[in-house]
Amino acid sequence: KKPTKDTTDQTGLARMKTQADSLKKSAKELSGDALWKQTNGKYDMDKIAKAVKGFANDYNDTIDQAAKVNSKDVSQQTGFMTSMTKTMSTALSKVGITVGADGKMSVNEDELKKADTKQLKALFSGSASYGAQMEQKASAISSAALRNSSLYSSNGTLSSAISGTFEGWM
Repeated sequence: KKPTKDTTDQTGLARMKTQADSLKKSAKELSGDALWKQTNGKYDMDKIAKAVKGFANDYNDTIDQAAKVNSKDVSQQTGFMTSMTKTMSTALSKVGITVGADGKMSVNEDELKKADTKQLKALFSGSASYGAQMEQKASAISSAALRNSSLYSSNGTLSSAISGTFEGWM
């Protein structure tokens, strides 16, 4: 039997969860005190730039993977995430992070290292920061991927992928 359009690729969802978890981890790293510790009154801009580039790569990979899975929940959460990023694009551009028309980020390392560190830290550190919101969205995407890949749906019925398989036997 041919899979229905409701059938969701379990491998893609597993990758989606893994990718969203990576994004959550890199967003969390950006908000961590260790990254923003000063030595002799200076921030380690190489370390910060590496963390920002890792975050941007994970963000872009999350968008790419979300496009490959057939999940309304994942699409919705990813849409919230990219919408929030577009809203913040002006602030991000002031610290060397460009948001393209495709919603993806690119980091100009030279601009980033010259950016106002207070502005950069404010974007990524703190419970109401852009970074904290990205961490929450990544967590929501991860949860959505897990929910959609499990055998049973949230209301206890068999997921569409499984029930579609059983319909083929009846």
